[in-house]
Amino acid sequence: MPMNAEERQAHFYVGQKVRVRQWDDMVEQYGLEGDSIPCDYTFVEGMIQYCGRELTIREIAGNRCWFKEDVNYNWSLDMIEDIEPEPAEPEFTASEDFMGVVFA
Repeated sequence: MPMNAEERQAHFYVGQKVRVRQWDDMVEQYGLEGDSIPCDYTFVEGMIQYCGRELTIREIAGNRCWFKEDVNYNWSLDMIEDIEPEPAEPEFTASEDFMGVVFA
């Protein structure tokens, strides 16, 4: 389920690596107005080249953000998504010692 504006503002932070959402994904959620997507800020045709690209948040103001990579567009937080984290390595397996008990 997509986050609302308040959830996005609490979720994203300066220094976070994010991915620009795919065009088709945003069209499915917001539809098209001409050749632009009416996100919180309009996603215009020139932004398509950044779809799927990983960028670093430099600044956040309300529901708007800018990237360290100095992309010259106004981005709204609904245009970006988390980068899937790498799966964490388990700290122990069932056969390892846990608080002095060895599991078989």
